Amino acid sequence: MNPRYRSVKGTRDLFPPESDRWNEAERIARETFGSRGYGEVRTPVLEDTALFARSVGETTDIVHKEMYTFSDRKGRSLTMRPENTAGVVRAVIERGLAAGPMPLRLYYVGPQFRYQLLSSYVSAYPIREQLMEFGIKIGVAKTIR
Repeated sequence: MNPRYRSVKGTRDLFPPESDRWNEAERIARETFGSRGYGEVRTPVLEDTALFARSVGETTDIVHKEMYTFSDRKGRSLTMRPENTAGVVRAVIERGLAAGPMPLRLYYVGPQFRYQLLSSYVSAYPIREQLMEFGIKIGVAKTIR
């Protein structure tokens, strides 16, 4: 039987016991980061495309080949985050946290989306990927221009 609707290539549904393993990995990450004084930050999966073009460079492969970018109904260019650093920095600046106590210790757990090539020894074909990323950011405020 060929289902009419399928998940997008490069993404997948998680059911037990695999979802249980992911939940455990996330629990361990949150517990570990939290016990060391880091607080969780959650940023949107969608961001203004210009945020990534500016942060990783307009001429990089990430911007030109790996981002999922589309225009919304109002014509704004939006991108599914290919990495989380730019969104975290945007959120810190937007909320005025850079003017607060330092160092600022944050962590994130969440999906990142890239269209990329696997290493040549694995595959010569492009694949779409939803990546799960765990990360920490330590901020020290400086003048932002």
